[in-house]
Amino acid sequence: MKSPIIFAEGSYAKEDIEKLKKEKPSCQVIDVLTDQLAELFEVLHPNLDPISSDETYQAFISNKAGYEGGNWVYYPWSNQLVHMVNADDFFTLRTNRNQYLVTADEQQELQKYTVAILGLSVGSSIAHVLAHGAVVGEFILADKDNFSTSNMNRVQIKVSDVTKPKLDVLMQQLYEANPYAQITGYERGVDRSNIDDLFKKQKLIIIDEMDDFEMKVRVRMKAKKHGVPVVMLTSLGDNILVDIERYDLDKRLRPFNGLIDGVVGSILSGQQITEGDKKRYAVRIVGVEHVPTRALESVRDIGRQLVGRPQLFGSVTISGGIAAYIVRQIGLGINLDSGRYFFSMADLLKQPRLDLELNESRKRMIKMMNHKPPTGKKFHRLPYVNPSQFYLAASAQEKISHLLEYAILAPSTHNTQPWKIKIKDRSCQVYIDSSRQLPAADKLRRDMYISLGAFLHNLETAARSYGVFHKTELSDQEGNLIGEVYFKGLDKKTQGDYDEDSLKAIQTRSNYRGPFAPLAITDELRRRLSKLESNKLKIKLIEDRWSIEELANLTASGLKLAYKDPTFRKEISSWINPNSSRKRSGIPGYALRMPALTSQIIPRILKYKDIGEKLAKLNYQSFVGASGVVVVSASESNPKVWLSVGQASQEIFLALEKMGAVASIYVAAVEMGNLEKSVSKIIKLHANQKPQFLFCIGRPIWPKVYSPREQLRSKLIS
Repeated sequence: MKSPIIFAEGSYAKEDIEKLKKEKPSCQVIDVLTDQLAELFEVLHPNLDPISSDETYQAFISNKAGYEGGNWVYYPWSNQLVHMVNADDFFTLRTNRNQYLVTADEQQELQKYTVAILGLSVGSSIAHVLAHGAVVGEFILADKDNFSTSNMNRVQIKVSDVTKPKLDVLMQQLYEANPYAQITGYERGVDRSNIDDLFKKQKLIIIDEMDDFEMKVRVRMKAKKHGVPVVMLTSLGDNILVDIERYDLDKRLRPFNGLIDGVVGSILSGQQITEGDKKRYAVRIVGVEHVPTRALESVRDIGRQLVGRPQLFGSVTISGGIAAYIVRQIGLGINLDSGRYFFSMADLLKQPRLDLELNESRKRMIKMMNHKPPTGKKFHRLPYVNPSQFYLAASAQEKISHLLEYAILAPSTHNTQPWKIKIKDRSCQVYIDSSRQLPAADKLRRDMYISLGAFLHNLETAARSYGVFHKTELSDQEGNLIGEVYFKGLDKKTQGDYDEDSLKAIQTRSNYRGPFAPLAITDELRRRLSKLESNKLKIKLIEDRWSIEELANLTASGLKLAYKDPTFRKEISSWINPNSSRKRSGIPGYALRMPALTSQIIPRILKYKDIGEKLAKLNYQSFVGASGVVVVSASESNPKVWLSVGQASQEIFLALEKMGAVASIYVAAVEMGNLEKSVSKIIKLHANQKPQFLFCIGRPIWPKVYSPREQLRSKLIS
């Protein structure tokens, strides 16, 4: 962005101005010097009139008027040349009507401050008020976006400004109001490459109106470090919410006044932020109790029916006045505490707050935004295996039994736990438990073999953790024998080291059901997934939002198809248990986030009623909030391949667990009808590859819950 070219008084000759006019023949010349000098005389001599005090006036303007008096300012974007008073005289003129409201000393003190306005939609009004009021001496303006026509409902721009960079338009407007303005522009907005430059100013106040959630967090952490106050104004219909964070007074202050404490650390670690996350965090920061019902209803449609958050010019403009007041208070050292302040037009005019009336629509939206888990803490108890007990075991068989305590914590479809085990001297054989087959939900028995693969991986991981794993030999699938796992070094009597992290991950892993917080998908995780691939097995990590939403839609369609089948409903209802049940297999209602009474009713209703539509909506909402989707595919479909799918998937689950992340298994789009073909198309699978397993990854918002496991002795065969 170009700034005006200033020919300063005393540093140019008449020939310089004439030369410019010849170079710019269509240049519009505007001379306001004489009028400004008359006005300046009145300001400096309010008791005299230029006409009646002609001699005094002529003496005053003798060194200021004329062709070479004052300054010439050329605006290259409008091709205008303006003849006007110099910078000092202009400051005197434009601050004259501030007097008494703002003293001369106060005005000079405020000129020492720089205000950084980050985000130039709402920020545009704030900049205009601060600039026209001569509230501060210098501006930093940051925004990387262009103006669109829809911005005109809250920003004062011309139609010809549409598509132009917001930064360029605003800087032109401010320079046209004050050609001597000190403005620094960040045309890329604030990002990691320039954020440190922002904090080089000594007396800095930041006004945050950005959409970039990660940078909102990073700016606050830098402000905290440097002791810089941050102000954020949010227009909510006809209301304005003001957040003030005085890091200049207290560096211990929590970002956003502590409203998203559980999220800040994750974002700083590099997590990607989805559009769904932005909506949830925005509502958490603002506070759902402050958001008008109509604004709440708009949140769910942003990115679908709406291009952005609805705002009104009136409240955006008033935000500028409030911001100017806050900047003056901070700059002049007047007491103004950190905290939240709410300005309501209805309250000011003593009207009822109909916009916050608790009708059914508002109740529904608040429930959705709060994202509170529907089950209590008693269901969050995780299983525990004491790792030191391995070395206290009296025999090799007892040590194998200890390893199997970890193995049986593997995930399985409907928590069927479809394994049987025979312990031998130096090995154990793993068999299919035929009674746990699901002919309606798992016609191919694919999910059963994937569950058994996860069991094998847990057993191998536990054995490796103690340094006793030797090898696994898979059977040729004759009968129910899956394979045999061999161990070494079981006779050691002394206690050795063990991989505590891996053993803990096996115990704390859970199939997560609920809304996601963002997860930073690292290159290390991507490399780990890549290493699990083989000639037959491929693993795709989907991160783009369009594909995730399309897969969510397919999953919802798959669930609707599944629940239309009465046989499927009857089968799954037999595997869902009330919260109070003592059964150690099947899905307890609390694992599906059901309250106690609901968990009693749902299994009975399922047999007779298709609730696929409702479940599809709930699963879609969780799915689209995921940071990524993992699809495991294979070039063949047979039991050995499915076992390897289960082993690879469980390895990913444990890796995610160590990262503080979770996985949610969604197989409806792979299992039902011909949806797998659509999955292949969306994720661009090779023609010889077929999707076998699918799960979402992210960070949990709700506490994890744990389904029970049958006791090991009930799974042993002689």
